[in-house]
Amino acid sequence: MKRLLLVSAAVILSACSGETLGGFRAPTLSGDPAKMSADTLCYRAAYAKEDPALLAEVKARNLDCGQILESQPF
Repeated sequence: MKRLLLVSAAVILSACSGETLGGFRAPTLSGDPAKMSADTLCYRAAYAKEDPALLAEVKARNLDCGQILESQPF
């Protein structure tokens, strides 16, 4: 019975929507390069299908994507 109650609570809480949940920003799937973190932006610019908007944002932020990607624990 307790397990069912916990599972039900988890399902209900996970269904909450909004930009923030518990004070933390939820990740967005907007694909807007201006909202991406530096590591996400560099990864997508390097490995995803070539997108001029990604490359323009990397250039606008003057990011050293080589160094950023090397420091990632992939």
